Amino acid sequence: MSNKKNKKSKKVNKKEGKHILNKRVFLILGIIVSIVVVIVLGFYLKNRLSVQKYTKVIPKEDVRSEVFGFKGTLTTPRVLTDPAQFSDSFAAEDIVDDNGNSVGTEVTILIDNPSYNKDKKRIPQSVAMLLIVDQGLKIKTLTPFNPTYFDLGIDFEKYFNAYKGKDAETIIKQTDGIYTGDSSVATIIKNKVREAMSLLYIEKYGKEKFSALGVSGYVFSERGTKLPQIKFKDVNGTEYDINDFKYNKIVIIGGNPGCGSCVESVTQLANLFKTYNIENVKFIVFAFTQEKDQLLRLTAPLGDNVIGVLDPDRTVATQLKVNVSPYIELVDKDLTVYYRGPGEPIKETIENIKAFLQK
Repeated sequence: MSNKKNKKSKKVNKKEGKHILNKRVFLILGIIVSIVVVIVLGFYLKNRLSVQKYTKVIPKEDVRSEVFGFKGTLTTPRVLTDPAQFSDSFAAEDIVDDNGNSVGTEVTILIDNPSYNKDKKRIPQSVAMLLIVDQGLKIKTLTPFNPTYFDLGIDFEKYFNAYKGKDAETIIKQTDGIYTGDSSVATIIKNKVREAMSLLYIEKYGKEKFSALGVSGYVFSERGTKLPQIKFKDVNGTEYDINDFKYNKIVIIGGNPGCGSCVESVTQLANLFKTYNIENVKFIVFAFTQEKDQLLRLTAPLGDNVIGVLDPDRTVATQLKVNVSPYIELVDKDLTVYYRGPGEPIKETIENIKAFLQK
């Protein structure tokens, strides 16, 4: 009898033990799931919060209200442009107060958003900034408004605050003292502000007075920015790092060798290069083809000192921004961009090539 009770008791204990074990397993699994959920949720919220600062937008009216104390009315919409001397054009409008008095001008400046790759679905691809000047062309503000923040590489607020109170001549002559550090983005913005202020100055005072400031030459907004750090292989399989050429001037050409007019344009530019001392100039040609024979159509006119690259998908050419056919990029010895534009024998390109080689 006692044996039967013992057996029954053991069965009950075994069941209870199994039940307790199952409860513990479920409890542990529940804890693990909860931890995972908390981690995932925390990561999601952190990511969402970090992205939010890159997506915040404020209306232009709010910027004007901050500057003048009123929203004002916009009049005389126009485009500031002079492609013979400046690489960019700008939308501009005059600002008038409630009494109809003109109080200044606002100009919209656009750049590629350096933070776009953080979240391409939510972060805008470009950044819009509002440059507001008073009647005397003194800067009241330079404010990013769509979005209000992006990665600059240097102190964001300090950089934009530095523009306040700067006059046109100081900006045009580049004696403003605005610090850009190693930030290519800050350099591009500063160059674009210089372009916009130059165009406003010409509009107000005329070309002759602008020339009297002692500034000349083509203004390219990306001048002084660094080339991206890239590696590539030439047609023979030799691998190069762009840093291999930091002691050379570099001419980078992107082109479609199947385009007859493109080949002719590159040939004409090649003839121009041959009239200068190009001993220390490296030519790198990205041909949008898989055919070696086709590549030769672009490299042959440039002589022997050429690195030819097959880039059928324009992958590397896109990184270097020479993915339009034909396109040319002139790069100084410190791997900073001097000029980028159509690889055609047009005035703008020819003058920049001459200035680049004579430096």
